[in-house]
Amino acid sequence: MPGLSLGLGLGLSNFITLEEDGDYGMSGSKRKVITIGDSIMAANCTITSAGGNTITPTHAGMRGLINWFQALNGFPLGFRFENYDDTQIGGDNFAVAGDSFANVRTRITGALNINGNILWANIGTNDANANATAQSIIAGWRWTIEKTIESGKVAWMNTIFPRNNDAGQDFTTAQNNVRLEANAALRAMESEYKGQLIVFDGDICFLDTATGKAKSEYFGDGLHPNALGAATFAEQVMGPKLAKYYGSMKIKRSVPSEFNAVSAPLGNLVTNSDFTGTGGTVTGTNLSGVMPDSWAGGRTDGSHVTCVYSIESKTSLNGDAKNFVKMALSSAGAGVDNETPRISPSATITTNVVAGQLYVAECEVIVPVASSGANILRSLYVEGRDNGVNGPIARFFDVGYTFPVGGAKEYFPNDKERQIPLRSHPFRANTTTGIMLRINADVDGTLTGARDVYIGKPVIRPVEMHGDLNTAPQYVVATAGSTIYARGDRNLKLLLKPAATLATLTVVMNPLPRNGDVFTLSSTQAVTALTLTSAKTVNGAITAVTANTPVSYQYNETADQWFKI
Repeated sequence: MPGLSLGLGLGLSNFITLEEDGDYGMSGSKRKVITIGDSIMAANCTITSAGGNTITPTHAGMRGLINWFQALNGFPLGFRFENYDDTQIGGDNFAVAGDSFANVRTRITGALNINGNILWANIGTNDANANATAQSIIAGWRWTIEKTIESGKVAWMNTIFPRNNDAGQDFTTAQNNVRLEANAALRAMESEYKGQLIVFDGDICFLDTATGKAKSEYFGDGLHPNALGAATFAEQVMGPKLAKYYGSMKIKRSVPSEFNAVSAPLGNLVTNSDFTGTGGTVTGTNLSGVMPDSWAGGRTDGSHVTCVYSIESKTSLNGDAKNFVKMALSSAGAGVDNETPRISPSATITTNVVAGQLYVAECEVIVPVASSGANILRSLYVEGRDNGVNGPIARFFDVGYTFPVGGAKEYFPNDKERQIPLRSHPFRANTTTGIMLRINADVDGTLTGARDVYIGKPVIRPVEMHGDLNTAPQYVVATAGSTIYARGDRNLKLLLKPAATLATLTVVMNPLPRNGDVFTLSSTQAVTALTLTSAKTVNGAITAVTANTPVSYQYNETADQWFKI
């Protein structure tokens, strides 16, 4: 069987012989998971700008696989449940908080129209909580499974997880009995739909058999798994099941080549990502040691926690030897919570940065067991950001951004080593003033203890902004003097509805188009002076817009240009 790379984060480079009949969704050229369900799958997130403005993403592709699913990274066989680019931008997560089977029925057609292999559903907990019968939940699962199979995809289904009353979310006895009856039926369906259904049973790790309720340590609110719960779900439930059906070979994580506009347009923009040399700088109170060439050690908050930087060779997730920056962190308890030593490139990244382009930040981290004392590590987070005023920031694994109730700290317990890749949300370069990568260790300076952290394989790179079958137009109430960034859909219709004629307007086209992409612009009002710009040459670029007169362009890969059609 060929190697597999799921758009949602499973990336199997060396592949395996299946132990069960059927390929379970891993044949064909397009290997991607589409998700649907409730808040457990939706995993709401926020992105905070440098000016402190919090933006809640509304596009479906900007939700999900940001919260507890990202904590599945690296457990136990190297499966990578990351927010991969085509998932984020393509809008492949159709999960919505509070959803029931009735709501899923209205969205499943759109989900199944996505060009992927697997539909992964977490649904039923809200139905049970609304006193639905076990029979109705079973029927809902069966309908979802059969719709998925009819579309040529494989179904992954989570059972309904147990709850507890830590935050008033508990099931009643009758509701929990419905959960148990429905779950038993779902487990039985796995044999009925052999080769077409995989069931992930949350009771294996989440159920306290003594009380019949959810184990509190795995849930932030008695309903939604926290980071520790996610890691445990991966280790005890998903990993063994995926190994059974897809094999147990370690999955290698792809590493992008150095950026090249022609041969590697999605390559790494970071200078000295191999951490060679010792010519970097260390600046800040209680910070010392050496940094690689073109890199800097510093801190964002606090001054009491000490950090000694050094460079060591470690074995990466791919099994090869790579230089990592070691951060030897120590706290005597005299500081404040949220002290943040960090590493970053010495200079802002400006070369090859394209205004309007989306980027992601990545790295690999190793956190050994605690050196001594209390667990002082609250969180590790990778951060990509635009350096303009109020430039977008995208983070992963930062408490308050990713996990409720301090969940990230739960992910780095004293007694367990973690080695995982981190990847930020996509963020946009608003201007060419530059973008920046920061990798931060968030430390509780009120505690006494010491902990080492290793950071390697840093990446900041462009994201392909493509939606495979996203046919919905991009609708904008345009205002004079504004700049509109067009989505990267294959056949995008940008519909503008200004209140009146606009004196000036700028429209930025997709900077990374694919061969045959079509871009159409239409406005209900005239635009006197239009700036239509792209990273590619635009032949016949219009300089004004006539009301209700669409204009279209098509991209040709051979010419590497847009043509008016």
